[in-house]
Amino acid sequence: MKIGYLHIALIGFFLLLAGCTSPNPPSSTLEGIQETIPTIPTVSPPSSQAENGIAENTQVASPPSSGEIVSSESQFDGLIPNAETSLIFQALNDAGISDPAVEFQTDQVLVAYNLPAGMNMEGSAYFTFGVVSKFAQPAQMIWVQVFGGSTSKTYSVKADTVQKYNAGKLNENQLKLAVTVQ
Repeated sequence: MKIGYLHIALIGFFLLLAGCTSPNPPSSTLEGIQETIPTIPTVSPPSSQAENGIAENTQVASPPSSGEIVSSESQFDGLIPNAETSLIFQALNDAGISDPAVEFQTDQVLVAYNLPAGMNMEGSAYFTFGVVSKFAQPAQMIWVQVFGGSTSKTYSVKADTVQKYNAGKLNENQLKLAVTVQ
């Protein structure tokens, strides 16, 4: 009996079909990855919008009570997720600042984003200061770069200044004097 290409193809098809119905799935290098990825519970803010387009009463989880940055990092394949970065990203995203770039470092927090429609640069930067200050240490600098059309502005302030303002120890003019705009 002569075996042709059709016979080889049919035999290959049946072998492939037999392998697909095996009760044991093929092993993967990513087995168990679902158990190693940490999940962070978040609180959704109210859906009402302020006049400048930023959600009012946005609730953000409080930083650790010890006052120190507690690293909630877990490492897999070189990726080190950071709880502070994730929570800042989520709070900004929930407020309408979609896909901000957030980097939480030991001495500074860097945030950059495209200005959403309906928001002004200064208002969104000050909102971002408020969100970041909930997680930052007093000595950290907060840098916010806002891109709007063909222009961009960078706002910076020390975290303790924003924290003092939030605690009612500084007024709005004192806060504005402490902010550097480039």
